[in-house]
Amino acid sequence: MKFFLFTLVLVLGLGASGFPLFQPELASKADKALHVALGQFNAQYARSRLYRVSKGSVKRVVPMARNVHDLFLTFTVRETDCLKTSEADPQMCMFRQGFFAPEASCYSRVRLTGEVTKVIDLRCNKGDSYSSESSSEEVREEDTKK
Repeated sequence: MKFFLFTLVLVLGLGASGFPLFQPELASKADKALHVALGQFNAQYARSRLYRVSKGSVKRVVPMARNVHDLFLTFTVRETDCLKTSEADPQMCMFRQGFFAPEASCYSRVRLTGEVTKVIDLRCNKGDSYSSESSSEEVREEDTKK
């Protein structure tokens, strides 16, 4: 089951061997990276309700070694109706309605190595609503499996 249909800005990048990463392979890696970054966001910043990705894109793919890639992502999250304690899949939750529903814009660097996905950098500008007020928060070197 696909976690999130990504808007791919980068159609192909170079794989570790120097061969191109084509869209299906990149889409799979992007979905996995976004899933981990969203999980990190919800663990660190969500208070009572989960957040869900509303849009996102891959800005860059950097091969680090054989089967090791860093994906640079930008994405926007918005609060959902699901409680954080529900352990629901945030992507299956409905967005909260209204002008004051919290959202955040995020930048993340995620390293994919075989079965391990690691958030190297996560920076989000959070606001209480769609207003221009925001704060910057950062997470570094957080390991997450899957």
